[in-house]
Parts: sequence; C-alpha cells; structure tokens
Amino acid sequence: MKELKFNHGIIGTEIFGFDTVSCNSLVHDESVFDHPGFKIITDAANKDITKLESWMREGDITNNPKGLLWQHIKDTDPVQMTHTHLIQQVKELRPIAKEHEELKETHAVLLAKLNETEQAYLMERKLNEEFMAKLTAKIEECGQLQKELIRLSPA
Repeated sequence: MKELKFNHGIIGTEIFGFDTVSCNSLVHDESVFDHPGFKIITDAANKDITKLESWMREGDITNNPKGLLWQHIKDTDPVQMTHTHLIQQVKELRPIAKEHEELKETHAVLLAKLNETEQAYLMERKLNEEFMAKLTAKIEECGQLQKELIRLSPA
C-alpha cells in the first residue's frame, strides 16, 4: 500500500463488503481493475468525481496521470491522456466502431430496399391509374352502347 501511495498517489482504504483494493497480481487472471470495489470506485469517478476527492491527500484525481484511476476516467481531454489511457479507450471504442460500420452497411441496404419499394409502388400506382382510366373509358363506352341499343330497339 505504501508503494501505491508513493508511485501512484493512491491512499489505501477498506471498502465494506470487499477485500482490500490492493490485489494487483495476475494470479488466476485477477487484477485490481477486475476487483468489484475498484469497479465501484471507477463508476463513482465517472459519475461524481467529488465523492472521491477526500481519498486523495494531495492533488486532484483527474490531474494525476500516475494514478490507477486515471485510465478509467471517461471524460478526460485526449491531449492529456497517457498512452495506456488511450489504448484503453481504443479497446473500448473498437467494438462500437465495428458496430457502427455494420449499422451503416445495414442502413445502406435498407435504404436501397426502401428506394426499390418506393419505385415499385410508384410503378404500381401508375399501372393502377392507367387501368382505372381504361376501365372508366370502357364503362362510358358501355353506357353509350346501352343508350344506342335502347334507341335502336323497337318500341
């Protein structure tokens, strides 16, 4: 804990219901970043950083690039980010970027189908209007023929 304080500016503390947030061994794929208490702390850091200020004796969490929380704070300026923080953000954003590309492709396909459907609808509407015009003309022709038939029939 003294090393964490000296190297990273972190002051150790117990979190009720959890082990001490100081396990950073890679045994059994465990690290401080996977610790439930650390996840609670990072969530708090990203929602209301003032709740964590009392844990720091000196400085500010958002201005301490050596701190373990630094790479987990979401709203830092990219110009001020460390290499590790940038890599972490790229890892988090990569799936979102991939999903964005997939959604763009799906959107393009759906837009093409929509345009195709609109064209088919317009063509169908034009054919229906032509059919109705022909039908109306035939009905009028039938009416004229009925009148002519009535006029020609013997009384």
